Amino acid sequence: MLRSLAALFRRMHVLLLTAFFLFSLLFILLISVFYNIHWDSMFSDYHEQMIRNQGYKLLDDMRERGIADRQLTDEEEQWLDRITRLYGVLVRYADNRGQVLYDSVDLETRNSLPTVEEVPYIIDGQQHGVIQLAYLEASKELSPAMVDFRETLDSRSKSLFVLMLLLSLSISYLLAVMLTKHLKRLDQYAQSIRLGKWGGGIPEKGPEEIRRLAVTLREISSELQKQEAWRKNLMEDITHELRTPITSLMTKLEAIMDGVYEASEERLEKMYEELERLSRLLSDLQRLSEAEGAQFGLRMKKKDILKLCRKACMNFQILAAKNGIKLTYDPDNTPCYADIDQDKMLQVVTNLLSNAIKYTPPGGEVTLRASCRAEEVFIECSDNGIGISPEDLPYIFNRLYRADKSRSRFTGGVGLGLSIAKALVEAHEGKIYVDSTPGQGTVFTVRIPVQYRAG
Repeated sequence: MLRSLAALFRRMHVLLLTAFFLFSLLFILLISVFYNIHWDSMFSDYHEQMIRNQGYKLLDDMRERGIADRQLTDEEEQWLDRITRLYGVLVRYADNRGQVLYDSVDLETRNSLPTVEEVPYIIDGQQHGVIQLAYLEASKELSPAMVDFRETLDSRSKSLFVLMLLLSLSISYLLAVMLTKHLKRLDQYAQSIRLGKWGGGIPEKGPEEIRRLAVTLREISSELQKQEAWRKNLMEDITHELRTPITSLMTKLEAIMDGVYEASEERLEKMYEELERLSRLLSDLQRLSEAEGAQFGLRMKKKDILKLCRKACMNFQILAAKNGIKLTYDPDNTPCYADIDQDKMLQVVTNLLSNAIKYTPPGGEVTLRASCRAEEVFIECSDNGIGISPEDLPYIFNRLYRADKSRSRFTGGVGLGLSIAKALVEAHEGKIYVDSTPGQGTVFTVRIPVQYRAG
């Protein structure tokens, strides 16, 4: 039971309903308290003023009746009984000596009079005693109109209070439903994404924050859909690239074993080349896995970045010349040292140079620059090759992603070099950026801190 109740109050619409209703209830209670205090004060003032007015009317009637400081007749007492009930006041009339000549206050209520007004009884300029006026609220026999008026107001106040509570509860419920309706729709959309159902959109409705959340969810869904499509293509590509050479090798080996083909040096050499390509693919996958591993096992030492880049550039001079590409190294004039793992950073620069030379046609130019600014080291590899389209640019660092779809994985690479470079740069707490224009070339920029801070 308690668990069910706790689960109920964890639901958003119940929490919102409770919060809205409690807030409105507190507001109504405060208004009611102030209203009652103000009303009681006004009613008390009104009573006092009414007693004075009624008392003066009663004095005028007594003067006209000729009542003076003497013992009243039975007829006069009966008349006073009627007139006091008519005016809704209690009267005690005493002469100048203090002798009570008339008293409409019962003995049992004498000590509970809330309001007493004492008025001298003047006739022709002479005082003929004192009249005390009072209004007994508890007595319904006195001023029935006022009692009914007070009861009517109290009843209407209670009805208004209940009505405001019901209205507050209704409004709180509607607000809670309106807000949670949009959240439920977003939750259903998120659940469909989790289950891999990408179809259908989500309308931008509700408060501004809900609208922004809907836009974000839609963008996430679109990106996940692209990533899922890329993952499927990746698995198909890996399966195809592994199956094709393996099937070819098995077919050739079976043919040689069955005596269909002769085990010539040429056939064995082609088989070895296919095995070599498979080995490169598996090695690249292993390197990527290592690069994305925790802490990467970096051996950090302060090294000369200019010297490292010069070494990488020299390693590619022969390949660049063979492909008819001009490879230039443009170092900074100032010394440039940083905390790096030399082997891993050399691998980053090597992958960038290899990628630039691979996609730059003969007669093109590849330039490697290294510089040190403030607390960071910059390594820039630029070329004037085929460039990368804007559609491919966001995914260029994805695993096995190739911007040039016309090349096979054996002629154009397996598409892991940039993924490995990105993982290694981020292991050095750095960033890698790419800027490219189709037909004009590509620029990769690596930025790493001079001082490495682990964690």
